[in-house]
Amino acid sequence: MKAQTMQAKLLCLTHYLQGRLYPRLIYLSCALVCAASLAIAILYMQDVLWLEPCPYCKLQRVVFFMMMVVFLLFAVINPKRIMAKISFMILSLVTLLGVFFALKHISVQLNPSTDSAASCQATTNSITEVLDFQLIKEILSAKGDCGTTDWALFGLSIPMLSLIAYVGLGLIGLIMLWLNRK
Repeated sequence: MKAQTMQAKLLCLTHYLQGRLYPRLIYLSCALVCAASLAIAILYMQDVLWLEPCPYCKLQRVVFFMMMVVFLLFAVINPKRIMAKISFMILSLVTLLGVFFALKHISVQLNPSTDSAASCQATTNSITEVLDFQLIKEILSAKGDCGTTDWALFGLSIPMLSLIAYVGLGLIGLIMLWLNRK
């Protein structure tokens, strides 16, 4: 009799952890990956290796920060039902924004025949025309060259690694939201 009660309690605890704690840990882990990516970019690549970020690099940092905030919110609220659908759309948009900026940056790096400085400047000009805020202008006033590959890991440039991170984090988050939609 006592063994059945223990099994029932253990089963209840397992369902509780799977339903409440498990998705929250996944979301928190994704937020920590975003924070680690930002820390590596700012504290190591910029401050130790003295790599000057370009406007696309800074935009990708902003997207990593947005993803981190979204995942932290998901960890706190653990979206279900209609909130899971809304969260699915928000995470999809943030992920697609990151993928867009990373692909633009990769395109500039892989096509050296185009004027990379002009391409970076055209993008930043169009963004500052739409969003005419001082903060946006400060973020986009970077001195780095978008067309140069200053650092690589396993032959992958920084925007390529960012693209992998956006797709991976986005898929993990979207799968968790899909499974947690009930």
